[in-house]
Parts: sequence; C-alpha cells; structure tokens
Amino acid sequence: MAKSNGGVPIGRGRFERETGIKESDWSGRFWVRWNESVREAGFEPNKLNVTHEVEYLLEQYASLIRQFGRIAVQNEVIMPKNSAAFIANGLVFCTLLLFGCTCAAAYPDRPIRLVVPAAPGGAIDVVGRIVGLRLAEVLAQNVVIDNRAGANNIIGTEIAARSPPDGYTLLITAGAHTINPAVYKKLPYDALRDFTPISHIANSGGLVIVVHPSFAARSLTQLIEMARASPGKIAYGSAGFGNSTHLAAELFQVMAGVRFIHVPYKGAGPAVNDLLGGQIPLMFGPSPVVVPMVQAGRLRPLAFTGLKRSTQLPDLPTVDEAGIKGYENSGWYGMYGPRGTPHDVVARVNAAVRQIVQMPDTRERFAALNLEPIGSTPEEFAQFLKNDLEKYAAIAKAAGIKPE
Repeated sequence: MAKSNGGVPIGRGRFERETGIKESDWSGRFWVRWNESVREAGFEPNKLNVTHEVEYLLEQYASLIRQFGRIAVQNEVIMPKNSAAFIANGLVFCTLLLFGCTCAAAYPDRPIRLVVPAAPGGAIDVVGRIVGLRLAEVLAQNVVIDNRAGANNIIGTEIAARSPPDGYTLLITAGAHTINPAVYKKLPYDALRDFTPISHIANSGGLVIVVHPSFAARSLTQLIEMARASPGKIAYGSAGFGNSTHLAAELFQVMAGVRFIHVPYKGAGPAVNDLLGGQIPLMFGPSPVVVPMVQAGRLRPLAFTGLKRSTQLPDLPTVDEAGIKGYENSGWYGMYGPRGTPHDVVARVNAAVRQIVQMPDTRERFAALNLEPIGSTPEEFAQFLKNDLEKYAAIAKAAGIKPE
C-alpha cells in the first residue's frame, strides 16, 4: 500500500489520481526496496527461487524502466533520481535472480490441490483421500481434495492439464486415463504428452460384478442365461462412457455372447447409489466402493473380474472360473503433474508417495479395498501408461466400440 505525503494509506484509485501512474506500472517499483526487505526477512537476495510471481514482477520492473527511466514520486516508495544507477542496480539484481538462484523456500510452501476427476464416494475419490491425507503429513503442507467429476474423468483431467506446472496442482486418476483415447475421437489433452507421470500408486485386483438383492440372478451363470433369453433388456450402470467399469462390461458381453443396456453415470458413486436404490439391477463395480456394500448385505456379488480371487471375498469365483475362460479386467491408480512439472518437485512427491504406500496403515486400508500397493518410479509409470494405452485400444476394437 502506498502512502500520501501525510502518511495516510491510500488505495489504488487515489494513488493513480495523485501520481498519474497506473498501479500496474507502480508495482514494478517493488524492486527499489527489494534487497533491503529480503535481508530484513532474514534471507539473501541471491538465494531466491525464480517463481512465476518473481518473473511477473521482473516484467513489471522492466516495463517501468522502459516507460519512465527517471521518476521521483512524493510518497513512501521513491524511485532513485539517478536513473542510470537505478537501471544498473536493477540489471545486476535481475542477473542474480535469474542465474544465481537456489531455493530459499523449499517445496511445498503453500497448500497443494489434488484434483480428483470423479464424484465423492467413487473409487478414485476413496484412494485420493487416503493418499492425500498422508501426503499432507509427509510434505508437512495442506492438501486440498478438489473433486471435478464429469465426462468420464475428462473435465477434471483437463483442469489439471491446464494448471501451472509448479507442483501445486496434482492429479490422481485411474484406468479411464488410458481408456479415453480409445473411445473418444478428440480429447482436450494428450494422455501422455500433457502430463508428467509421478507414480503408479496401486493396482486394483479387479471389479466385482454385483446386482441388487431383488434381482433374480444368484450366480454369473444365471445372469448369462437371463441375458441370452432377453437380449438388450438388462441394464447395467457404469462410472461413465469409456470408464473401466464400462469397458469391463463390454468385454464381458463380447466374450459371453450377451447384450446389456448401458447406463453411464458421472462417477462410480452415483452409479452405486442408483444400484442400491434399485434403479439399475447390475454393475461391474470398483472394489473400494462395492465391497463394503457386499459385506453389509446390501448388494449381491456374482463374480470377480481379476485373474485371482478377491482377498476380501475369497469365496467369490472369478469370471474365468465361472465359465468365461480367459476373461480378466483389473484397474490401477496413479498420480501426475501437468506437463513441465519441475524434476525436483516430481522427485519430492514421488518419494512421498512411495513412502505412503509402504506405511502399515495405508497397506491395511488398501488391503481392505483389495488394492495392491505399487509406488513406482516416474519412469516405470510412464512405460506402464504407454502399455495400457495399447491394451485398451485393442479391447475397444474387439468390443466394437466406436470413438464418440
């Protein structure tokens, strides 16, 4: 806040009226007293990190010099009357900032936003909150969960992709990230190029094929018989078009020779809510969301889509065991930053995630959700993503799904 001659604080409008100088130009004068202020705060000017804010102020500073060169304003912020000396000092200072920088305030020095591109209560949200809670503890900084549901995770994922690559916006998502390129003609981002992989957090052993307790089928065999007897009559809900819960059901229909009606939702949470309410009879549901409902007797399980039986539901057969030989569908969860996220930030968050997935309480919570902790390196995760893109492109083709 600038001051008038009498020492009374004045606002932006009055400052501009009294001096004839726009605040955007005046803000560059911050650099006049920068060195002094930095030292008073206990730092050295040549040990400051060049952040986006610093770069912005440098631009303002340069603009001020170009426009005025020599200015003396009668208030508390005064430009040196010797403009040549002022410009020289400024150039030296800019050089120190730009080329002699080390970080004085270690990352993170403000809250981190963790974008969850799904509705609260869904599988990604559950995993995101488990990891986000521990991430806040490990990094000693607040982590804010930002649910941005819609369009099969595309809305939230695009928000993360367009965020500044400074480590203060992270994204956690699942299989939809590598499925969407196979089922949508045009995405507002590139699943590989526009993101910086941080870590493959965990694998989901598979989905649970569940039905409402009032539904007639009590086994997978009975479900197949009913579907063959009434093609296109049984509806199933998914977490969205192109979601893993959608692709799993489509692959099942191809391999079992049946046809269901697809009812897409904006996330697994809303789909499970309608399943519990009896609005839809069937779902290929994420374990973290539907297993507690199965254990509470609110949903009936028919089969597990993983290669191995669920550790939570050991008596439940896999789809392969139930008669659809060779069928398998499992999921995963991972964390990214926007493209261009600094290497040191990626390394810091990756180390934190790898520490988190090894914590006993995290492993216990993951086990209760039938999740296998991974905690990969960024390089391993990048290769995994490439392989998964190829996998789901092949599945979509086999299921006859045409990109929308």
